[in-house]
Amino acid sequence: LLMALSAVAAGVVLGAVAARIYVPTMQVVTAAVERVPPLRVVALTGDFVRLYAIAAATFVAGALVVRGLIGRLRIHEAIRLGQE
Repeated sequence: LLMALSAVAAGVVLGAVAARIYVPTMQVVTAAVERVPPLRVVALTGDFVRLYAIAAATFVAGALVVRGLIGRLRIHEAIRLGQE
C-alpha cells in the first residue's frame, strides 16, 4: 500500500512539474501564434479526486483477486505432503 501510494504521489508531482515546465514551451513561434490562444495548464480538484478514486478501486480489485488466488492455494496440503 505504501509503495502504491508513493508511486501515485510521485506521478502526480512529476506530472504537474512537467506540465508547468513543458506545456507553455509547446506554443508555435511562427505566424500561427496570433491565431492560437496561449495554453494554460489547469488542474481541477475534481480531476484529482476522480484519479485517486480510480486508482483506489483498481488497487482494491487487484488485492481481492490476489487474495482469492492465494485462498485457493492448498498450502496446508503441500506442507503435509512435505512432512511425509
